[in-house]
Amino acid sequence: MRVHTDPSSSWQKERREIDIPVPAAPMNLAAILWGRGHLPPRPLCAGIGHCGLCRVHFLSVPPAPTRREQDMLTPAELDSGVRLACCHDAEDSMSLAIPPEAIRPEKDKVRSGQTAADSPRPEDWAGTGASEARLAVDLGTTSIVWEALGARGETLAQGHLPNPQMGAGTDVMARLAAASPGEDTDGAIFMRDAVSKVLIGIADSLRSQGISVREICLAANPAMTLLALGLDASGLRAAPYRLDFHGAREASLPGLPPLWIPPLPAPFVGGDLSAGICAVLHSSPAPRFPLLLADMGTNGEFVLLRAGLPPLLASVPLGPALEGIGLRCGGIAENGAVTAFHAAPSGLAVQTLGGTPPRRICGVGYLSLIRLLLDMGLLDTDGHFRPDASSPHPLAFLRTRLAASLTTERGEPVLPLPGDLFLAASDVESLLKVKAAFSLAVESLMAEAELAPADLGEIVLAGALGMHAPLDALADLGFLPPFSRAKTRTAGNTSLRGAGLLLCGSDGRNPRELRDEISAASSGIPSFSREIHPPHALRQNKRCCIPCGTMPSRVLRGDGTAVIRLSPLPAPLERYFHERNSSPCFSPKREIFKSQRNP
Repeated sequence: MRVHTDPSSSWQKERREIDIPVPAAPMNLAAILWGRGHLPPRPLCAGIGHCGLCRVHFLSVPPAPTRREQDMLTPAELDSGVRLACCHDAEDSMSLAIPPEAIRPEKDKVRSGQTAADSPRPEDWAGTGASEARLAVDLGTTSIVWEALGARGETLAQGHLPNPQMGAGTDVMARLAAASPGEDTDGAIFMRDAVSKVLIGIADSLRSQGISVREICLAANPAMTLLALGLDASGLRAAPYRLDFHGAREASLPGLPPLWIPPLPAPFVGGDLSAGICAVLHSSPAPRFPLLLADMGTNGEFVLLRAGLPPLLASVPLGPALEGIGLRCGGIAENGAVTAFHAAPSGLAVQTLGGTPPRRICGVGYLSLIRLLLDMGLLDTDGHFRPDASSPHPLAFLRTRLAASLTTERGEPVLPLPGDLFLAASDVESLLKVKAAFSLAVESLMAEAELAPADLGEIVLAGALGMHAPLDALADLGFLPPFSRAKTRTAGNTSLRGAGLLLCGSDGRNPRELRDEISAASSGIPSFSREIHPPHALRQNKRCCIPCGTMPSRVLRGDGTAVIRLSPLPAPLERYFHERNSSPCFSPKREIFKSQRNP
């Protein structure tokens, strides 16, 4: 495969013609181009054709356009040979050019006003004479959040930026596939180096402020941990899932101070949840057991903590929709992102970050919108638009106006929104999948513990949901168990806060004591061996379906601990269902958005 780059139309610094070997196994073209450094590291949609950021211009005969490409690209672009690299596998006969880049990678901004270095350089960490700090890092699948802490745990600086590994895909399995061992291992190298460069850049920015980083705590799910450390992740690619590195130890990366990795309890339950447990147990307010902690991001990790009993763990893939990525008008929480929708006499009104005109819709904005549309009856509990709805409602006038504005694009209903934004039926479907996976995890844990929702002492929401989660919307959409609103609180980024505690200690307890405590709890979790046929889980979740694009390969149980895993469909099947707008769901009816209002 030949790739042509031009400094006037690409982020490459010089004109080049490069021959790239194509692996024997099918591999996504976008992942190969990203792994070789020909596509900028930024949030890509991993093959669903929503973002349009991986455009390439075929100089050879282009492949037939997919349905997604027909929706995303203009007829002129299609005729000229423009395609989305994520929608096609690489082939030896391909010859293509990288077209002009419309969006450049954003730099990480330190809130004190400093900017991370463009080209960070590893330096000697000893003897700098600067004040010392410890760096807590939440390495999420979608985002990297960090905080520099002083000797007493005080915040010196903090920042947030997209995970540059997203060039290989928004989901864990796509990145594991891109890092598969074989003839071409550039993907694995790029993913390791991408994280290292971010951490080194953060440290360089801090050093310019007179702060020297002494130690790093890297909290991440097992896949992100292994990829960041450059370790073998083959055990996570297929069932039976295996984890050979269990954390609870120091690690090292070139150019960085020592890294402490929290325990990784299970193949898809990692150090982010371990750190989160530490934060919940050692932060105010005091926990009320039984406690359900839900760390909600691209991956959903859940733990049910019971006094004097082993924890119950669950993990399900949620996708990046809760962070606004992968949705037609979605985006991360930044200036111009819509965070809430409200009814107004003139129609829908929006609330944006920074008070700037609306540009994209972040995850909580979508939840707010769907709750509003569901409440007024324009959406039904299956997530379908109902333009003919006539039920009495105080907002019936707005429902009528919005129903009249509904349009259709290539057979898909679309609702226009302020700021030239819109809500597509496929966006609602993506959030249906999130709700389904959430319900599968929560209801399975409750069934395993033989608890009813009323038995819970507390529900703690963390991660992407825990930052700015609209609890009323979550209750109305059925994310929360019935009548649990009063028992639910948001805790923000517990992974980051827990990483800080594991670096600096808390309440008179030094970091070593906290690390020993969380490591002992992790080591007490038994190995997983017993398999349960997937319909068993479904029978326990009668109002829940398996998310489209996934399949339940195993339900793993141990003595007192359960891990549930849904695996993405193989790429050919994924494309099959996308092209046909269908789903291999195991539930005949998808009544997902159930109203569960508190009395």
